[in-house]
Amino acid sequence: MIQDPHNKTFFISRQPILNIKDETIAYEIFFRTASLSSRSESIENAPYATANGIINLLTRFGLEQIVGSHKGLIKIDQNLLMGDAIEVLPRERVILELPEIQSANPAMIKRCASLKESGFDLAMDRHAFNPELEPLYNIIGMIKIHPFRLPEDHLVKLIKSFRQYPVKLLAEKVESRAEYQKCRELGFDLFQGYFFARPSVMEKKPIDEDASGLLKLMRLLSDDAELDLIEKIFRGSSNLTYKLLLLVNSVGMGVREKIQTVRHAIAIVGRQRLKRWVQLAMFASDDGLGLENPLMDMAAVRATFMEHLACSHPLLKGSREHADQAFMVGMLSLFGTLYHITLEEMVTSLNLSDSIREALSPERKGTVGKLLKLAELTEQPGSVLITPALLDDIGSSPEEILMTQMKAYSWIGEMSPANAGRAS
Repeated sequence: MIQDPHNKTFFISRQPILNIKDETIAYEIFFRTASLSSRSESIENAPYATANGIINLLTRFGLEQIVGSHKGLIKIDQNLLMGDAIEVLPRERVILELPEIQSANPAMIKRCASLKESGFDLAMDRHAFNPELEPLYNIIGMIKIHPFRLPEDHLVKLIKSFRQYPVKLLAEKVESRAEYQKCRELGFDLFQGYFFARPSVMEKKPIDEDASGLLKLMRLLSDDAELDLIEKIFRGSSNLTYKLLLLVNSVGMGVREKIQTVRHAIAIVGRQRLKRWVQLAMFASDDGLGLENPLMDMAAVRATFMEHLACSHPLLKGSREHADQAFMVGMLSLFGTLYHITLEEMVTSLNLSDSIREALSPERKGTVGKLLKLAELTEQPGSVLITPALLDDIGSSPEEILMTQMKAYSWIGEMSPANAGRAS
């Protein structure tokens, strides 16, 4: 977060871009502003926020801290496209989304060709096919289309027109599982939208034997149970053991050896980190996607964001128990999205405290509930409303919230398979 002479605060957020395997392959980075003089922090897109946001991104946070091992998609305006400042960006880590282009412009096409040749990936947004721009279509790597704003026959023709060029087609604003399936059938390559994080959209899974075992493990670890009891759960499920070991082996923990047994895993990572792996494993796909699963990524970032907020909250700081509670609430808040399980069933199976029950209630009650409410607001890709009263309740400032987000993004980035084996 930075401030300009107009008393504006700049914020950064991200939204994942998925491939046909449901893997996160990039993040679109949004730069927004909020007026500090207003009665609320209303964060929205601003035309002049991009240049300042890019500078802030590079000088204060670093791209890797926000997008991890993935690329970052950044919208640019005409001035940035044609100017030299854009060349300070790490070309192997960004995708430049071009400003709206409706007609051929030789100077612009020449500039795009030069950027492509120098190593930048380029994208276009909501573009209608124009034969005059054929030279550009041979340069662009990605074209974003809002499929549900177009009649289907028009959309089919549009997709067919672009298929003669080496571009990937991204369906944006995908809001439901049905829309996602339709886009796959139409032949889109990439997808964007929080369809994976909404309870009305997800194809929820029943609590199977593995998920039930993980819930038991979460309870045992929370109760600091004997190691033999913890191992007994794994001995009853080879698939559960495989899932946990796959997850632990996929992250960078500063060790070279591969973990072969549950007891070895506990010895290497310790109970505290093992508790994190068990919580994350609830979101791990059976196909081994692990941390590339966008819902798992979202759960991990939300939980870590809340954990860090708890560590600085006036009423919660200094207590490891409160930090753990905030992390668990962040995780459990998405369980209903993934599984056929009610709040009451979670409370019973995990022996959750009244404070956790209140935090997970629809009203997001209590101190930790307010942390959850804030976390959910900061995840929104569009405009959000963060009131001064909410900031006062959690004892934080807009800049502290942003810094906490960066820590959460950085943590999940360090856990990605691309960083496995790096020293911690």
